Amino acid sequence: MTTKVIKTISTKTTVTSYQSCDSCLARAKFKVTFSFGELDFCFHHFKEHEESLKKTAESISPIGGSHED
Repeated sequence: MTTKVIKTISTKTTVTSYQSCDSCLARAKFKVTFSFGELDFCFHHFKEHEESLKKTAESISPIGGSHED
């Protein structure tokens, strides 16, 4: 009688890549474009500076899914 030993090695790599806020390490939810370049903001920091960002930014774009994630 022959016994076979089968060894299975399974590796699962999950890579989660996201843009972080330029003020903290949270996931960026808004990309704000200025004449000098771009900044990414999480929901919290965007709301904190929303009034001045809307006055000075050339454009404000949501990043990815729901901005409240």
